[in-house]
Formats: sequence, structure tokens, C-alpha cells
Amino acid sequence: MKQNSIIILRVLFLIFGIQLLFGKSPTGALKTASFLEKRGEFENAISIYTGILDDDPKNTQAYRKLKTLYKRLEQYPPLLLLIQEHCNLFPNDLQSYGELGETEFLNKNTKGAEDIWDDLEMRFGNSQNAYRILMYIFSRLSLPEKMETVVKRGRERLQSPALLSLDLANYYKTRRIFDKATDEFLLYYIYNPRQKKMITDRILHMSDEEDARSIIEEKIQNKIEQNELSMRPLAASFYFKTKEYSRAFDQHLTLGIKTQADFVRWIDFANNLRQEGRYELAITSYESLLSPGLEIKNSKIIGQALLGIGLTFEDKIIPSQKNNSLIQYFPENEFFENHFYENQHLSITSLETAFQFYDSLLTHIPASSFSASAHFRLGEIQFRITRDFDGASRSYDAALRSNPSAKQERDIRLRIGDLLLAKGDVPSALTYFEHERSRGIEFLNRLIRVNFLAGNPDSVVKLIDSGLGILRPDADSFNDILELRDFIQQHYLFGSQDDKEAFKMFAASEFLTYQNKLTEATKLLQYIREEFPQSSIISKTILREALIHNTMAQTSSALSLAEKLTQTPDADIGWVLYAEILEKSENNPKKALDFYHKFLEEFPSSLLYEPVRFHVRELQDQLKS
Repeated sequence: MKQNSIIILRVLFLIFGIQLLFGKSPTGALKTASFLEKRGEFENAISIYTGILDDDPKNTQAYRKLKTLYKRLEQYPPLLLLIQEHCNLFPNDLQSYGELGETEFLNKNTKGAEDIWDDLEMRFGNSQNAYRILMYIFSRLSLPEKMETVVKRGRERLQSPALLSLDLANYYKTRRIFDKATDEFLLYYIYNPRQKKMITDRILHMSDEEDARSIIEEKIQNKIEQNELSMRPLAASFYFKTKEYSRAFDQHLTLGIKTQADFVRWIDFANNLRQEGRYELAITSYESLLSPGLEIKNSKIIGQALLGIGLTFEDKIIPSQKNNSLIQYFPENEFFENHFYENQHLSITSLETAFQFYDSLLTHIPASSFSASAHFRLGEIQFRITRDFDGASRSYDAALRSNPSAKQERDIRLRIGDLLLAKGDVPSALTYFEHERSRGIEFLNRLIRVNFLAGNPDSVVKLIDSGLGILRPDADSFNDILELRDFIQQHYLFGSQDDKEAFKMFAASEFLTYQNKLTEATKLLQYIREEFPQSSIISKTILREALIHNTMAQTSSALSLAEKLTQTPDADIGWVLYAEILEKSENNPKKALDFYHKFLEEFPSSLLYEPVRFHVRELQDQLKS
């Protein structure tokens, strides 16, 4: 007895201390009750919450606190009385009225709960909120049939076919009931067209589940006839998400191209195809916007379609141009750069169709009507892929008239000079770059290159000296210029008369290669080998000839030349080249390994040793797998 008295006194002192700390105001009392609740002294907390409500029955904060505590303790009888008193004070509080029925249900009084819910629906059934409250109560209580029935009654009473469809869809989606979720998402989608992106995203997210895909597809297809304008874009998005790109294209094609929104839809679709690497279908989609039968008045759309075509061809071709070879010819040196793309596999017919339309546009629409980027990209294709130099010239000129950025203008003007050189018009190219030289180091570098290809090594050296006087060591082209200067000094300035003649012929062969006259280039390189076998440039001559033959798929000639290279001071390069041709061009990696190993045994100090050793390890792993 004495022990119990001590405990009671301690509690009273504790409560007294807390009341002194927080005060006697309702706010202070609420803090006191919350403090006691956290300590697990629930009865004392209940007493304080009840006291606050006795003094102020409309204190909603105390009501919510006490309601939550009763529910947590599953003390349903006092909870019922509490909610009932609150409903008497706030007769229009639908949420509390619904909770009253929920509490009766939890208190095992199903009949009483149903009477309350029926009364709520009868009195407040003209409000969507009443049905939303009932739906969520039934979902919490795991009464799906009641939930579905009450929503159905709400739709009929309010004449709102899509009432709570989004709520139901999310409920079913969470529980992986994909057929009902899809039905409700589509219902909401049809009656709320402004929310189509949000619903599309949710349906596509649901399609990540393999079990849902066939269900979603069937549901969409069943609704296409009645709601074609809304369902086909959704079907297209679904097929795109599931990587059935041709079927997505068919949906867009069926919808046609009639309005401005259709043009935007096609552009977005074509861009997405390009990003997914579906290049042929992307080109077809862009071309659909350039059909002669369409009257596109928005030049921005035309520009986007043309730019898209350009980017698609570049995206397709540029990766295939990446050179992963162990043996390269002046790798990444801009003075020996090949501006042209090889081995393209896209339909040239598609390009020609696009360019025919493009040329007709240039005669009817001002060049400035669409972006400089569109003109420039198309010019790049004409220059670097189809080698239509006249067409490229028109494109670059149009790009200049389209208010390009400073960087774009620089790139365009560089290409205009490159065109002159590609055509073989050396005098015009020299005059052009000399005139443009003041625009920056890029133009000086091009002037150096033209002089090199034109066989003017003395002029090249003078220009290099002038360039090194203004070029910072950290500039991109600084090492390239030094490499070219060393090359000229070694094989021309410090060479014999035969060296000088051989060097000029070598430069002439480079010019032929730049013009894509590969057969003529190899013949000239062969002449150098035969007439100047002792010249200092002979190793470079053999290497260059071998690489060109390999480019032309003349592998037997390339292998023969690689073998000749093994008899020169660059023997290490010759053996690696021989092995690489066997591996990649002859598709004989096993035989190639023999020559890679021969190189590793005989040339341990070669700069190629580590790259080859690493490559051999990779190749062996591939052959094992």
C-alpha cells in the first residue's frame, strides 16, 4: 500500500512539473498530453485530451489526437462516443460521419456500420466527396465489392461515368489487378483528355510488368474504334515502350498528318526513334513530314524534320567511323583527318528524296525561315556522305544566311574552304583560306593543310613557324602542328634530293586520298616504292598504301604490303598490321593471335607492346567464350 502511494505521488509531481513547464493553456495541455503519450502513459494522456474537450468541445486538435489514440489502442466504444459527439457538433463533416461507420465496423457492429454509411450516401450523395470518402473507407477495410458498388452508384447518381476512376485505377494497380486498373485508367483517359500525358505515363509504367502487357494491349485495341483519336496515340506510345517500333509507326500513320498537333506528334515520334537507334524508321518518319502532298506552312516544322534527317544519318554513321585499330595513320591529327564518312548502310534513295524536297524549299522559302543547324547538318551529309559538293555549297550558303551562332559561322566557313579543296580547286582554296586567315588559328591550320596537300612543303614550314608564334602550348592543335613539322623536316628539309621528290609525291597521294581517288593514290604510292626504295619516307609509303588497300577491301594486297613493312625499320608496325588485317578483315582471329604473339616475342620495347598485350588478352577471352 505504501509503495502504491509513492508511485501515485511521483506521477502527480511529474504532472505538476510538466504543467509548470508548459502552462495551463490548451496548447500547453496538448503538449503535456503528447509528452505523456510518448512515455506510454496513455490513460493520463486520455484524461488531459478529454479535459480539453470538456472545456472546448470544438477543439479539433484535441479531437484528432484523442481519436488517433483510441484507434491505436483499439478502444472502440469510447471512440464511437467521441466521433458521435463530434458529428453532433459538425453535422456536415462527411469524413467524420464515414469514420463513425468505420468504427462501428471495427467494433463488430456490421449492421450499424452499414446503416451509417447508407445514411451518409442518402444525405450527402449529391457530392463527389461522399463517394470518395466511402470508397477509401471500404478500401481500408478490405471490402472491394462494396467499394466497386458504391462507386458505380455514385457514377449513376451524379451522371459522371469516370467518377473516381483514377483513384480506383491506382488501387488496382497497387494490388496488381491489371485488367481492372487498365479499364479505370482508360476511362479516366477518355473523359479527361488534358491529363493524357499523366495517364499515358502510368499505363506505360504498368507495362513494365510482363503480366500486364497483353492485358493493356487488348484493352486499348478494344477501345480504338470508339475513341480512335485518343486511343491510337496511346497505342503508339505503348508499342514504342514495348519496343514494337513498326507497330507504333503504323498507329501514327493511321492517324495521319492534318493539323499542327499532328506535325508536332510526328516530330516527337521521329526524334524518339532516332534516340532509340531505329534509324531507318526515323528517316521514314521525318520524310513523312516532307511529303510533297502535305502543305506545311510552319517552316519551323520543316527545319526540325530536315535537322532530324541530318542528325539521324550522323548518329548512324559516325559510330561506325570510330577507329579502334591498333595501327592508325597519324591518329587524331587534324592535318591528316579524313572528312568523309565511309561504309554507310543507309538508303541513299532516302537522302536523295529529302534533298530534292530541300532544294525545292530553298527556291520558295527564305533560307532564314529555319535554323542554321538544319542547313548545316544537311550540308554535312551532302559533303561527307554523298559527296554532292554543289548541294553542300548551297546548304552552307543557306546556313550563313540563317543567323548562325559564332561557332556555327566558324564551322560553316571552314567547310566552304574544305569544299574547294575537295573539288580539287587548290588555287581557290589557297586564296580563300588566306583571305579568311584573320578569323583564327583554325583557318591558318586549314591554309597549312592546303599547302601540304598541294605539295608546297616550304610554304607549310613558314606558316607553321607563324602559327607557333601565336599558338599556346595547351591549344588543341599545338601537338598536331609539331607532328607535321617534324614529319616535313625528317623527310623533306633534312633529306636528299630523292627524299624531297618522294615526299612531294607522297603529299600528292594524300591529296588524291582526300578526294576519294583511292585507286589513283595507291598507284602513286606504288610508284614511290618502286622508284625511290631508299627514300626516308618509304615506311610511311608502304603503311599508307596497305591501309588504303584494306579500306577498299583488297586484303590480299594489304597483307602483302604489311609483310613488306616488316622488312623496314617499322617492322613492329608491320607485324601488328598483318595480324590486325587477319583478325578484322579476314575474320581469322586464331591465326591473327600467332602473329600478335610473334610481335610480343620480338619487339618487347615497342610502343605498341602494351596495347597489343592487352588486346591479345581480350581476344583470347573472346575465343574461349
